[in-house]
Amino acid sequence: MCSGHKPTISSWLACKARPTAILLINEALATGLYRGLNEAGLMPGRDIAVIGRRSPHSHFLSPRLSVYDLSLRDLGIALAETLLATMPAYAGTYGERPARMLWPMTFAPGESDAEGPGDRR
Repeated sequence: MCSGHKPTISSWLACKARPTAILLINEALATGLYRGLNEAGLMPGRDIAVIGRRSPHSHFLSPRLSVYDLSLRDLGIALAETLLATMPAYAGTYGERPARMLWPMTFAPGESDAEGPGDRR
């Protein structure tokens, strides 16, 4: 990030060393980022790599967004079993569960994760 600048697309473009990639932690940010890049004349996957999280909206983006995905079903089951394990009536069935866990995510490549003009896949 350039010093003294707010984190906006235009401030990133004003930097001498422009970022080559952006990793989004919120799926809603991808739509706004794509629009901002388009207005700046840049294309994800060609001029800058963009990776986000899968969402119901991410498959509408063009080029197709490269995403990290997680199983919400499996996460929900793990959360429910952890909660049940804290209840005396169910503790014997579910045993002790970790209070914190890192949840696995899988990468689903799209078309937005190229390294830029020098990328020769």
